[in-house]
Amino acid sequence: VIEEGVELLAKYYEKRQKKEEVKRVLDVLNAAFHKGFSTLSVMQTNGLLDKLYRLYSSFGLQQEAKQILVELQQNSVTLSNELSTISSSVKIPIKQIDNHVKKMTEGTFGEVMARFLFRYLPEKSKMENELREKVKRNPLIAAFPHQLLDYKGRPSSVIGGIENDFEGHLVQHIHDSLESYSIFMHPVIQTAIDKGLFSVSSIMHYVKDCPFFESDRIPIVEHGLKAYFNGDLVTTIHLLIPQIENAVRNIVEMSNRSTIKQQGN
Repeated sequence: VIEEGVELLAKYYEKRQKKEEVKRVLDVLNAAFHKGFSTLSVMQTNGLLDKLYRLYSSFGLQQEAKQILVELQQNSVTLSNELSTISSSVKIPIKQIDNHVKKMTEGTFGEVMARFLFRYLPEKSKMENELREKVKRNPLIAAFPHQLLDYKGRPSSVIGGIENDFEGHLVQHIHDSLESYSIFMHPVIQTAIDKGLFSVSSIMHYVKDCPFFESDRIPIVEHGLKAYFNGDLVTTIHLLIPQIENAVRNIVEMSNRSTIKQQGN
């Protein structure tokens, strides 16, 4: 009740350019939230702090918003103690994996690469349909916002409800799908390497002919590939991911689409 009343009053005072009154009513909500923190879990407390941060930010009270962010960061240190691991297992017959790997790695480099890209690059329309079916099966899960946390328990991003943030849910669904693909993808890559199909030289020949990689980025891609084949995955990640991201932006721009997204509070 206090929260809804405060938001209505803050909007009322903002329209009348009474910024001190906006701050006053938001401070009332701030005090009310803090009074109840002792009875709440860290996760619940962080949810309310995040709400306070967004409210202060939306009404232009940046100093107060920064103070809330500091408190949110300090509070997040103990959040990991409340989190529990949820896991599930899936049994896949080794014969099924072997058959998949055999089919994927037959033929020339060009055939294998084309088959690999076609199989593992997510198709947006297909992912959208899968997400809609998933929402039908689990409507409550998609109805509420999801807060993603970093390794220290600090909020890194928020996925809104499905009605307001379909794109956010779609990105998360694609991420989850790619993780499931990895069960088959890794043995395919290793077998292609063992057969001599995938190598630094063969992949670089493919990259050099690709219009989405600028010429000044080619040496960086080659350095990243050499690191991968040498088992230096940390260097690989830091070199190749930015080049792939840039290539994706180039694809979007060449398709006459925008690569710029307006940032909200």
